[in-house]
Amino acid sequence: MRFADVSATQSFRSPRRLESVAEIFLKSDEDIMSILVEQTIEERLANIESRLDQLLDGKQQRESYSVEQFAERVGLDPWTIREYCRHGRIQASKKRSGRGRYRAWAISHVELRRYENEGLLPIRKPNG
Repeated sequence: MRFADVSATQSFRSPRRLESVAEIFLKSDEDIMSILVEQTIEERLANIESRLDQLLDGKQQRESYSVEQFAERVGLDPWTIREYCRHGRIQASKKRSGRGRYRAWAISHVELRRYENEGLLPIRKPNG
């Protein structure tokens, strides 16, 4: 509610009362401005902190991860992750790696989240 709204709804006969009401509104405007400035600074700091956390943790979301990146994220050796991919315990696909005919495993972000929540897939039984 602004000063003009109050003056339209209430009658102010004495100038002294008018000054006190104006002071209240001026103080509240200053308080509102300081709150807005504080919120803006707090929001900015929160945004900066979240970005720093992402950079420090190296947890920026990717479409797919190499075996080495996946191993680093989950705290295992790359050889172990390659074996899990080869045996089907982690769903992965082969893609070009730039090393000629040798293809590298690519593990999707969805599979990373599934592994973090559920663990390894069960061992596949041989057909026969």
